[in-house]
Amino acid sequence: MRDKMQNFDILHPGVWFGPELEMQESIRLKSVDELGELQFLCEHLKRGDFSVRSRLQKLIVSCRDASVRKQAIRLYCYTARHQDVAFVCNLLEELDHDDMLTVVVTAPDTLSPEVVPYLFTLLGEYGEVSTSQDILSSIDRVFPWGYVGGEVDLIGLSEKFSGFAKSLVTGAYYYEGALAHPGLLCKTLIEAVAQSRHSKRKFPLANAPTLLSVWSGEKCPVFYGQDVDDRCMQDVMGYVNRIASLQWEAGRKYFYRHIVA
Repeated sequence: MRDKMQNFDILHPGVWFGPELEMQESIRLKSVDELGELQFLCEHLKRGDFSVRSRLQKLIVSCRDASVRKQAIRLYCYTARHQDVAFVCNLLEELDHDDMLTVVVTAPDTLSPEVVPYLFTLLGEYGEVSTSQDILSSIDRVFPWGYVGGEVDLIGLSEKFSGFAKSLVTGAYYYEGALAHPGLLCKTLIEAVAQSRHSKRKFPLANAPTLLSVWSGEKCPVFYGQDVDDRCMQDVMGYVNRIASLQWEAGRKYFYRHIVA
């Protein structure tokens, strides 16, 4: 049997955090260093043990290895509840520029509207055009308002978000302005694959394959920049059918099929 632990590089994880380890492989994991701690925590989270979230917070704060810290931040955002968002957002002032960008880019994957006020605050602190665009793009992923680049009226945008916030279902998780649910992303995935196949262009989406992979614990068969052929189309259809066969609740947040709690 292949050793999954040896074949998956958590520091270069691609669209997910790797396959779940067999029990005997999981037992062999030792948190002897920062990388080992990240692997250990990741496996516990993949099994639905969210009690280790506090250890993940400690790793983010104390970690000296930039590559480990980056993946720890990503893992935290994918497994954070609404009340956990403040931890990573409050770290923004202490993080270096690269880590700050990791938080900004991954913040929408918390599926929590709680991140938006922090992103607005960050906008006022960064004058760099590229950084501001990254922040605005992340806000647009939480609640779409048609951002296409360039400068925006922040007061007007804030008012739009206030209107959006009033319509939220208490405690629910959101993605692109709607209650989070894999069905919406599966539809987007199929449409994008079909268009890429027809136009003979590379697959254009990055977020949908990652979210579906992380939510379901099954790696999406297509990724950003990939060529799409008939075999890829078949693989995606099979993947979507398997996702659809699982039990999902709109507005819930999932990590490897477990409800984040």
